[in-house]
Amino acid sequence: TAEATTRCPLGAVRSVLGRLCEANVHSGAALSGGVTFDALGSLSGAPFRVVAVLGLGDDFPKAEQPLGFDPLRRSQQPLDPSARALSRAAVLRSVLAAQNTLIFTYPGQSVQNNAALPPSVILAELLDTLDDMFVVKSGPEQCKGREAEPSSFHEVLVTRHPLHPFDPRYFGA
Repeated sequence: TAEATTRCPLGAVRSVLGRLCEANVHSGAALSGGVTFDALGSLSGAPFRVVAVLGLGDDFPKAEQPLGFDPLRRSQQPLDPSARALSRAAVLRSVLAAQNTLIFTYPGQSVQNNAALPPSVILAELLDTLDDMFVVKSGPEQCKGREAEPSSFHEVLVTRHPLHPFDPRYFGA
């Protein structure tokens, strides 16, 4: 884990992020070594040190809502890819594009009552595949910061954050 060694004023961070967000990403600067925000799958597998895919909740991919006047939809062939297949391929391309770090996020609990929410089917299948491929080695480093010893590989990978920012777990209690 990285540790901050110097403090940076919040105003300076906001200023830098504001300038970066105002920059024209389509001017060829998308792959210039900075931070790039883009739609899932649109960079077609270009390599990145860190790839973060946000919002892989149980509503991803969105259900297809065909338009009544869409002529391509009416002429769709049996082997044409569905939106679900294209979403799955985009997630797998993001796995291949990550060189050092891969981060998937999903809302793991309800904001109303803290009930557990499942990840998307695509992410659940990926976690199940990793569970089948890897075995958890018991030891103190796997249990650090966890309430119980992990029994599956995805329990080592998945970090569950408390619902509230003032939760005692964030303050070392």
